Amino acid sequence: MHDDKALTFVVTVHFLNTDKHDYVDFSTDGLFTERLNGTHEDVKIVMSGDVMEIEFVTDRTVSRHGYNMSVISVQMPTECICPHKGVKIMRTSGSLQMDVPGHCTVVYCKWEIPQFYDQLQFTAMFNFSSEFDSLTVTTGSDVRRFTTITGKELKRHWKRNERTEPTTVLYQRAFPANYSLDSQVASFLVKWMGSEDCFCDELSPQILEAVVGDWRELTSPAYPLPYCGDLECVYRIVAPTGHHVVLNITDFYTEPYNDVLALFDGINTTGRHMDVFYGKKRFPYLIHNENETLSLVFKTDHDVSYDGFRILFSAAPNEDFIAPLKSQLHTSVIIIFILSIMLIAAIAVAVYRRAPRLFDNPVYAGSVSYSDDTVETNPGSDVFR
Repeated sequence: MHDDKALTFVVTVHFLNTDKHDYVDFSTDGLFTERLNGTHEDVKIVMSGDVMEIEFVTDRTVSRHGYNMSVISVQMPTECICPHKGVKIMRTSGSLQMDVPGHCTVVYCKWEIPQFYDQLQFTAMFNFSSEFDSLTVTTGSDVRRFTTITGKELKRHWKRNERTEPTTVLYQRAFPANYSLDSQVASFLVKWMGSEDCFCDELSPQILEAVVGDWRELTSPAYPLPYCGDLECVYRIVAPTGHHVVLNITDFYTEPYNDVLALFDGINTTGRHMDVFYGKKRFPYLIHNENETLSLVFKTDHDVSYDGFRILFSAAPNEDFIAPLKSQLHTSVIIIFILSIMLIAAIAVAVYRRAPRLFDNPVYAGSVSYSDDTVETNPGSDVFR
């Protein structure tokens, strides 16, 4: 199943104890991989190549116990080997990601982000299901080690100050012997960006084409990093003639009330909007417009920033949208008709109950008779003269 293999050195540092000025360097094929000093136990380093070098450097001051390590050379599946030899130097803005198959028992991969004059924003997204997977991001004395056994993707944000030391990103996996490898897949993404790279063209809208059957992506500036302040980004998604735009908002988190995303049906962004979203929201439904163009305006203030948004958009024929609308309209007419009949019946019942009825609150009156021949009135009689 895994026929492609390559020669790999697996170094196990069982014990290392040196002064802070003494160190051990590891390299393959002349490319530097790692430097260890201080105190370490049971560290595994994986290096691909034909020749491995170890260099131990000490000064004349303090002496420690030194080190004890073992090295084996094995043929390892290529999908389990770091895609680059040594430490890969990255750009000052960029991203790196890696998917590690479950059958890989030991992995060691390292990157370096150079020193930069501007502040950098970092986002780490990782999905591990074992305690033997770890992602470590180090800038000088700032060490951030990310682990989880939940099997769910987690996200972390932080910032690197201006003119700091380079940042290293290290992914490690070291399963013990006889460890079950069932579904131990790991993945991670690290993205970093300077503040000058977080922007949008506020003078002209960004035009995006919606295609039937193709879900394309639209994100807030710097996503998945937090967006910047004082933005006003305008996007126009255009569907083919006879079609409309369909939105699937998969991620949305902005500062409540102050950072908003407004939707407009058409190219006019100054009139009445379809909807306005802000805060942390979930969208278990698709959003449709009626015209061929859907405009979006994203405005932020200069204060707090959150993750932003991720939107998938596509196009759909108008018939697919109008038919359900007609069906909904027909159903609505029937419901309104039934409710009207019920309302009329209720009013009729109320009026009927209020109307006076026969024998309700009867009035009793004595009988009166007049006669010219009657000259005597019986006491207690109801007859008046």
